[in-house]
Amino acid sequence: MRNLEAFKEGTQGIETGFIKDIQVSRDSVWFATNRGVMRYSRDNKTFKVYNKENSQLSDNFVTGIGIDNELIWITTASGLSIYNTRTNTWKVYKKERNGLTDNFLTCILVDGNNIWIGTRSWGLNRYDKESNQFFRYNEIDGLNSSSIASLAKSGRYIWVGSEGGLNRYDVYSGEWAGYDRREGLNLPNMRISSIVPEGNIVWVGTIGGVYKFDANEEKFTLHSLQTVIFDIVADGEYLWVGTFDGVYRVNKETQSFQLFTRRDGLIDNSINAMAMDSNFLWLGTDTPGGGVMRLDKYLPQVEILGRTGYVRRNLINIYATVQDTSNIESFSVSYRSLLIGGEWKSEGIEQRMQSGNVRNAVDELIAVWNIDPKKVNEETYELRLTARSRRG
Repeated sequence: MRNLEAFKEGTQGIETGFIKDIQVSRDSVWFATNRGVMRYSRDNKTFKVYNKENSQLSDNFVTGIGIDNELIWITTASGLSIYNTRTNTWKVYKKERNGLTDNFLTCILVDGNNIWIGTRSWGLNRYDKESNQFFRYNEIDGLNSSSIASLAKSGRYIWVGSEGGLNRYDVYSGEWAGYDRREGLNLPNMRISSIVPEGNIVWVGTIGGVYKFDANEEKFTLHSLQTVIFDIVADGEYLWVGTFDGVYRVNKETQSFQLFTRRDGLIDNSINAMAMDSNFLWLGTDTPGGGVMRLDKYLPQVEILGRTGYVRRNLINIYATVQDTSNIESFSVSYRSLLIGGEWKSEGIEQRMQSGNVRNAVDELIAVWNIDPKKVNEETYELRLTARSRRG
């Protein structure tokens, strides 16, 4: 993908390929890693790492980040750290002296005066900034597990993903509700890795794919991608989904998807964390030698559809979706060996493209190929659709 910028471990200040969380502030992008907190400055386009050696960060193994104006809340394997970007000062909270239920913290959610903090084994903590007190919630209070993996907020509700399924806390009534197999989440492992609420619909990432939870009907349905899900980001009619396989862009309505992998320019297929940053999507890997990537999602987005195929011997109809924020000026289709890869080419193909200057083509016939069998060997090929808009 020509609209992808990659920052690999060992280059440009990137010290690790294990990215646990990504959050965006006014002037920076923050990355939770296994070697500290990494900060990307939009102004000078450089990376800086905060760790135990050069700051008061409580542990280098960072699991989550919360943005609270000039305060950066950081969960680690050994307590909670708060970095004030304006004063360049730090605070640290520990179980032993501050009231946290556990030092191994897993995730964090900033909610005005309240900071919600998940732990590995001892439930959920809520820090009240005004009273400077921690409050705790566990299975006695209504959680379906005390091992917390993800957090999100929608209106009056705090959504909590745990090893036991999905939980909802009503901040007005103080009541908990838990959702698991009884509501249709039929999985051997109930862990909820990611939560994206959108009105009455809550998208959740699981070990068995993307599930859609209807809060009105209190029912789960499997939406798409029967694979292990690490992270989900909503983007209009699409969901971006990070997995072991790469990053998927899934259409919420049709459930059709496009998969981006190393073949498309990713540093690695294991995408563990993502965040939207205006017209950019940041991606983080979870592997040695990996790193972070920035995708300009407003350059042409193209997808060859599954109904592309032969209409008769040596004649192929190619159906695709081509979309961009500006008019598409030209597009073309090329091929290469699925087994060995190599250069993309169009030799041996008489290619008749549909009319150019397309505004947006959705599930349309965009090209007809007449194949010369003397020039194209019989094997399995993959196709690539290239589109060019006024922006690139």
